[in-house]
Amino acid sequence: MDKNSGDEPVATNTIVLTDLFRLIQNCASLMSDIVNHLILPIAHLVVASSGLSLSSTTCSSDGGSNYTYPAPADAEGANTMVTNLKSAMSGSFLPQTGTTAPWFTLKFRVIIE
Repeated sequence: MDKNSGDEPVATNTIVLTDLFRLIQNCASLMSDIVNHLILPIAHLVVASSGLSLSSTTCSSDGGSNYTYPAPADAEGANTMVTNLKSAMSGSFLPQTGTTAPWFTLKFRVIIE
């Protein structure tokens, strides 16, 4: 979970999280998740009035040098070639105005065999 406990917002469209997932032995990134019969994307943002939304998530198959790998899913919804994820946020991370700092959590799932 990331928080903005400062008194200023973060500049619009500048938050990008990279290297979220590093491939480990016997591990494959999960490309989708099914919740209430909806297929969710590779990663999804859980927010509590942070002012942010998930703009895009891209994959790398070369240790993070390039984020252009299309990451097709296998029958289990995974891809063992993915080494890294990069997620860009849109919006401005709001400042803390009360007792609770605005926050967000980026979630993704993996399969460990």
